[in-house]
Amino acid sequence: LLIRRQQDMIYSLYNLYIKKGGTYTLRKFLEQKPPFKTSLLFGKDFLCYDQVIHLLRQFVTPDSIKVFLYEELAQNGADFLHQFCSKLNLMLPGGNIVFSPMNSGYSSRQLQLKRVLNHLSKRGTPFKQNFLHLPFIYNLMKQPNVTTHKMNNRNEQTLDKFCVQYRESNASLRDLTGIDKLPEFDYPLP
Repeated sequence: LLIRRQQDMIYSLYNLYIKKGGTYTLRKFLEQKPPFKTSLLFGKDFLCYDQVIHLLRQFVTPDSIKVFLYEELAQNGADFLHQFCSKLNLMLPGGNIVFSPMNSGYSSRQLQLKRVLNHLSKRGTPFKQNFLHLPFIYNLMKQPNVTTHKMNNRNEQTLDKFCVQYRESNASLRDLTGIDKLPEFDYPLP
């Protein structure tokens, strides 16, 4: 399993939601009921990684489940790949491997502009508010141009508050896996 800090995972999903035509603020995006009506795809419990491991253990042997942190991949792709292959007894592929990000996101300002412009198009996700339809608006900011979509302070505070619910789950994850780097990467913990 490759897991990611809940705040960053949710913000990435929110960025995708806006990219696909969404109009909700981050707060409204997080408050949708049931969770299947948002781009939180599987619902907020899906990010309780300890529960995912418990579920997987019903189908495979516990020692066959290996957990890796996305943050380590982002920090140093080459080192991560060596550790990944070593733990899984895999051979490293030959040739040069490019570790630059493939997906791009919006900057904080672009995200807000795209969210506002999405109100002027019916295209995209059905979970949005639409004021009028100008067909060309949807494609106006179709391609974001930044690879790291840093969130603004207000969104960061909103996500920190929302992700308090994952503290116990992350503590359980640390106990289950022995991964001691969760605090280093600011995973919510008690």
